[in-house]
Amino acid sequence: MVAIISASATAVPPFLVFPRVHFKDNVLHNAPPGSGAGATASGWMNSELFLPVLLLLVKHGSPTKEHPKLIILDNHESHTSIAAISYAKGNGIILLTLPPHTSHKLQPLDVRFLHLSRSSII
Repeated sequence: MVAIISASATAVPPFLVFPRVHFKDNVLHNAPPGSGAGATASGWMNSELFLPVLLLLVKHGSPTKEHPKLIILDNHESHTSIAAISYAKGNGIILLTLPPHTSHKLQPLDVRFLHLSRSSII
């Protein structure tokens, strides 16, 4: 799953990645409304699926060049396709990657949102 969550804890619907060779829409049955999805043989995110993630952000997050959105990413190779970077640049999305091997220490999502979510579940 790819989660896009703001510092104010508002979220774009998730993008789900399934371990399949061919994607079928029926896997989204009972998924949160507005969810996006794709498939890879491994079930892991790849650079081809990152562009649909950005499309989902534009659809639900409404970034513009006048009011851009900052996306903080780990340094995974799946965020480096030219098509995705070009799309982000043209649609008001600023991509900021964390330095390699630091996301486990910096954990920008974990500190604000996931910590509050875990507290409310317990």
